[in-house]
Amino acid sequence: MKRETICLIIACLISFILTAGIMNWRMEIVHAELSDTQQSLAKEVFRFHVIAESDSANDQRIKLKVRDAVLKYMKAHMTRAERRDAKATKAWTLTHKKELTDTADKILKKEKVSYRAKAEVTTCYFPDKRYGDIIFPEGNYEALRIVLGKGNGHNWWCVLYPNLCFTNATCAVVDEDGKKELKEALSAEEYEMVTATSEFKIKWFSSEKIMQRSQTKMRDNQYTIDGRIRFSEVDHTRRITLPGIVNYFQDCSTFQSEDLGLGIEHCNEKKRAWILSSWQVVVERYPKIGEKIQTSTWATDFNGLFGERNFCMTDSEGKDVAYANSLWVYMDIEKGRPSRPEESEIAPYGVGDPYEMEYESRKIALPKEAKELESFPVRRYHIDTNEHVNNCQYVQMALESLPKDKEVHQMRVEYKKSAVYGDVIYPRIAIEEDRTVIELCNEKARPYAVIEFKFA
Repeated sequence: MKRETICLIIACLISFILTAGIMNWRMEIVHAELSDTQQSLAKEVFRFHVIAESDSANDQRIKLKVRDAVLKYMKAHMTRAERRDAKATKAWTLTHKKELTDTADKILKKEKVSYRAKAEVTTCYFPDKRYGDIIFPEGNYEALRIVLGKGNGHNWWCVLYPNLCFTNATCAVVDEDGKKELKEALSAEEYEMVTATSEFKIKWFSSEKIMQRSQTKMRDNQYTIDGRIRFSEVDHTRRITLPGIVNYFQDCSTFQSEDLGLGIEHCNEKKRAWILSSWQVVVERYPKIGEKIQTSTWATDFNGLFGERNFCMTDSEGKDVAYANSLWVYMDIEKGRPSRPEESEIAPYGVGDPYEMEYESRKIALPKEAKELESFPVRRYHIDTNEHVNNCQYVQMALESLPKDKEVHQMRVEYKKSAVYGDVIYPRIAIEEDRTVIELCNEKARPYAVIEFKFA
């Protein structure tokens, strides 16, 4: 019996190794085929790329106006022969760069901005992009690129040939003529690889993305800042702390509001503020000191008094190292109660697709029993611009109660009441099988915030 068990275990191990080997081999084949397809596709298409001056709402709006004006000019002045293939489209573009630049500059002058446009034909890197039921693999493509000012903002792109831009500049859907042109330019196998309805394509494209655990696709309302992990943000492990990650998320949303003209001064004038109600933060990996990162945020919903917002931190390889969901309440600071925001205060943020994650309840179940810890006063450094304890400071307070070197994988925070300078915090801790819960309470045992930690 023992011998049979050992043989079974060995057989399972061999099966697993063979399966993993076959999977890796098949993935290598798919990667090679995708690379070959991209290179063939790059020879048969000519793309269009517009880069905004900045990520401010106004500069992003101007970017789209420039896009529309340039596409309108090209549609009016290009002949059918000049749109017959990628080479012809590229040739026309090269001889009309001045006209295209002038068209863009007219919009910029009309908008009364100081910066100007620069048009060039160059080779650009493009990430994976879906146009209706066609997927263009990531890689380098020749493109007409128009850079507005310093070009520090997010970009917009489409395909000039086949005519994805002309037929539907908003939805970028490939029409039947465009599909026919693309099918004639590629082999049957290559065309199948870029067709989203291909079972083979979907299966392996999705597998690749899942393995990478990256959702860094650009959303229209996504706001991104560059960063680098600093000495002041790491602990003795030389990795960023959880509060450090939370601060990057907070700062990113703050910068977006400032750039949209809806920041601190605007809120102070209106006696309003967006108050964080709850967090769910997941950390896949804590970046090390010196690592370059990008932090992104975008609104996913506005419903009455509430707003929802996602966050994501990616490393230099484009992999997601941390992500979060959050719920915010719009408050009348003078009256101390929620207030419905005006349309002008939420429309500039836009609404994007939620991050694909396992969303947990915003309500944290309180433990039946909890151990009381030593109390401490709210210090001046705990206070933010709203004269309340900052959201991240509650996290830092809770972490002080955890055993040393416990690596947090997920944190949830439910904010219940604002603590102010002079208040005294009475912590309570409950250590359960799959979680640790910290309650930060007042003298009547009513929580200011409840923080739940789950560990790696």
